[in-house]
This record gives sequence, C-alpha cells and structure tokens, in this order.
Amino acid sequence: MKNFMDNSDEFIKGKLDKETAKIYAELEEKNIFVQMLNLFTGKQKWVMTIMMIFSLIVLMLLIYSINNFINATELVALIKWGGACLLCVIFMVMMKLYSWMQMHNNNLLREIKRLELLLSSRSK
Repeated sequence: MKNFMDNSDEFIKGKLDKETAKIYAELEEKNIFVQMLNLFTGKQKWVMTIMMIFSLIVLMLLIYSINNFINATELVALIKWGGACLLCVIFMVMMKLYSWMQMHNNNLLREIKRLELLLSSRSK
C-alpha cells in the first residue's frame, strides 16, 4: 500500500488513455504563486478583487497609524493609534486567512476532479 501511495500519480497515468492522461496532466498541483493568481478567476473573482483593494487601503491606514503612533507624545494618543494599528493588522490577517481558505478549497476541487476522472476512466 505504501508503494502505491508513493507512486500513485504514475500508476494512474499508466492506466489512462492518451486523451484522458492529457486532461489529468492539466489537473496537476500548482505552485503557490499560480494558486494565488487562480484566486482571481471564476465566480469569486469580484470578491477577491474587492478584498485586495480593501487590503491595500487598510495597509495604507496601518502605515499612517504606525507613523502617528511613533510620533504621539500623550498616553491616550498612543493607546488610540496602537488600537488602530491592531485593528488594521487583524483585518489584514482575516483577509489573508480567507484567501488561504479559498486556495485550499480550489485544491480540494482539483483533487475531486482528478478522482472523478479516474473513476470515469475505470468505468469505460
């Protein structure tokens, strides 16, 4: 079983015909940069675009807040600007977590397509 798990992709490719193997090859695992670019395709393209725009706006607010935090002289101002920095960081982390979850979802969908392709080729 361990040998099959190590060489499962080669085993599956060997059992497929040429046309199906070509489709299977297109479903190969992508590197991280291609996966990030793939977030901006499909039905959720507009959501990711808006999130990226908001993330850039929040980044500018974070830089502004850090600058004001460094230049603040009163304790109340330090607390306010520190809180603003913390909120900006939390917002940006939430946006990145959503993006990583979408990438994981895309990976799962690709693996399901690979399994469907394997099952359909076996049933022929």
